[in-house]
Amino acid sequence: MPLLGTAFRAARTSALRTSLHSQAVEPQAAPSPLGDACSRAESSADRNAESSGTLAEPLALWHPLVAALLSLVFTPVFGALLHGLNALELGERHLRRVAWMWLALALAFTASGLYLVALDRWHAGSGFSASALLSGYTMVWYAFAGRQQSRLIGRLGSKLWRPRSFVLPLALALLCMAVPGLLVWWQGRG
Repeated sequence: MPLLGTAFRAARTSALRTSLHSQAVEPQAAPSPLGDACSRAESSADRNAESSGTLAEPLALWHPLVAALLSLVFTPVFGALLHGLNALELGERHLRRVAWMWLALALAFTASGLYLVALDRWHAGSGFSASALLSGYTMVWYAFAGRQQSRLIGRLGSKLWRPRSFVLPLALALLCMAVPGLLVWWQGRG
């Protein structure tokens, strides 16, 4: 009898394993935010192309590397803001959250940098002096957040995105950087 019970248990275990194996779903790797955004952009473009019969309008994005390089001149707020706006356009929740967190940090660091520069003497180039002072922070921001967006946009390919013009952001940045000079000029008149 014990031999029959052992044979029965072995047969039942084998059948159970076979049943579980046939129903098992292969485990998938955890999705990365970059992969999700790429696949979402690609599938959105595919759906738009299928429904309209033409190619979908590519995403309009500021080139993330150019934005980061210009941040060395126009403070880290410049690049962090453009990266945040890119993240909104991409529709990736994780990327948006990271971009806005770094924008808040950039605002705090830039305010601190302007304060430190103004301690010596407020002058026409104070904004640019603060930007130079913050160049280390700008590099850290790009290493930890900006590069991630650069890779994502690079993986999208030229068919899924088109570069936006930097004319308006640069004009606004120059205006903001000119404010210290305008304040110095205004105070000198009185």
